[in-house]
Amino acid sequence: MTYEEIREKLKEYIRQTGREIIEEKDEEDKWFLAIKHGNFVVNLIHPKNQRRLVVVFAVEFPSEVLSKIEKLRRDPRKRLQFDFGLRSALNSPTTAFRIEFDKKGNPKRYLITKNIFPFHEGFTIKELDEAIQAVVSIGLLGLDYLSSLLGFEMIESQISEELTKPPPETMYG
Repeated sequence: MTYEEIREKLKEYIRQTGREIIEEKDEEDKWFLAIKHGNFVVNLIHPKNQRRLVVVFAVEFPSEVLSKIEKLRRDPRKRLQFDFGLRSALNSPTTAFRIEFDKKGNPKRYLITKNIFPFHEGFTIKELDEAIQAVVSIGLLGLDYLSSLLGFEMIESQISEELTKPPPETMYG
């Protein structure tokens, strides 16, 4: 299959699962789809020189969370506990993660990723759906860890509005 055929197949799978494509970009070295999974955004990124697609769920910490993390991590012992706890929350046998740090060495966001292979024979809508669910589930475990450590009010601005919205009508119907 060509890149265009795969892209159209993926877009059809996304529609069939009741998700909405909210952005599409085609750049020289990659193409990209941003989709809504419930009330969360998941990105599908295809490096054009590869036969894989990366499913990505990103969590960027708001400034109030960043300052709380920075204060907590000043104590070397608490820093180790925090780092171990966050890495443990994000670790999964089915997904990968990357934590990005600011200039001071404090985490500023994390990415949960999963590779899928739509160019290979036998790729199904089920594999796409499972990958999307997997990255969001692990991403939310990371947010749950942060809210338990920092207090829910620190994370509330990040997720409370999203979690209280009803899922789109097409999501489960």
